[in-house]
Amino acid sequence: MFYLLHGIQLESSVPLESFEPFLSDKAENMKTVVFGVSDGAFCAERSGYTVEHKHINITKLDEGWLYSFPEDSVCELWVSDDYSAITAYNSLAEFDSKKILPLLRTALECAAAEQGSVSLHSSCIKLDGKALCFTANSGVGKSTRALNWVNVHGAELLSGDRPMIKADSSGIFACGVPWDGKEQIFVNDCVPLAAICDIRRGETTRVRRLSFNQARRVLAQQCFIPMWDIGAAGAVMALISKLCRETPVYRVICGIDEESTRKAKEIIFHRNEEIAGIEDDMKIKNGFVLKNIAGENIVMPAGSNIGAFDGAIVLNEVAAFIWSKMEESVSRNELLGFILSEFDVEEEKAAADLDALISKLSDYGVIEQETT
Repeated sequence: MFYLLHGIQLESSVPLESFEPFLSDKAENMKTVVFGVSDGAFCAERSGYTVEHKHINITKLDEGWLYSFPEDSVCELWVSDDYSAITAYNSLAEFDSKKILPLLRTALECAAAEQGSVSLHSSCIKLDGKALCFTANSGVGKSTRALNWVNVHGAELLSGDRPMIKADSSGIFACGVPWDGKEQIFVNDCVPLAAICDIRRGETTRVRRLSFNQARRVLAQQCFIPMWDIGAAGAVMALISKLCRETPVYRVICGIDEESTRKAKEIIFHRNEEIAGIEDDMKIKNGFVLKNIAGENIVMPAGSNIGAFDGAIVLNEVAAFIWSKMEESVSRNELLGFILSEFDVEEEKAAADLDALISKLSDYGVIEQETT
């Protein structure tokens, strides 16, 4: 049986449950990955280096790769160097496609990378024939934002997690996948990608277009990059650069209420004049933490900074709030917006106090300026 996925086709000797929506006739002139199951354990010598990726061990062999779970040697996956052949070593009687899916997904993501596709840590919706991806660090609420668009605007969920972004001669598309997060939806569809939204929590809705370098930093953190394979990793980085040149990447600060969802849609699709232009970003350098000690907010050095940092910084409530926002990349205007939505303060005074704090933190050497 054949499954058609993001520019590759998977030929499988066994049925794969979540892949059923992707069943297809055999396609010609397309990279084919042949998948089978071997009844028994992998017996070849396991020489070579091992890396860990998302709770998966990946070992380089003399020929190909071995994917396995650290705590389970019963179910392992052999993958050829060119990702054209994959063999699961597992008892045929006990074969479970759900159990092996994280291993198979990782191998297929590598195969897709060499065909111009990349897996993006995001929730993705489709609306009016266009796709919109919501990406963010875990816990920020990207799935909540996506479901809000479904409930408020009648959008459809294309992928709850890890859609594939495909680039070819006809454009850039977001594609459904046979693996997913908690939503467990498997949609066989590819939709032109309108934009990628880097989501941040905030009470006031604000949208800003990121520069090429800023967008590339975001996507380098949120895209699947197989660093153990130089060729596949290079293909992904080239695709990320293409995405940043050809697809808008926005930072979207908003709440999770219906009104915030409506306003975000209006700005992104209908009121482009309200999208802020490119601004410089800054963030707190690694190696500094904010601790509350005896009721006071004190900046403490960590790691190699302990010996180099001279003195201590004590922050009041507002400054500590600003510090928390600067733990991620953020612009000065975005910080001002956070302050005005959180505290009852005049904008002129808030701006002056913010500039004074940024200057103070810069003098202490704890801020990293990120060029546009």
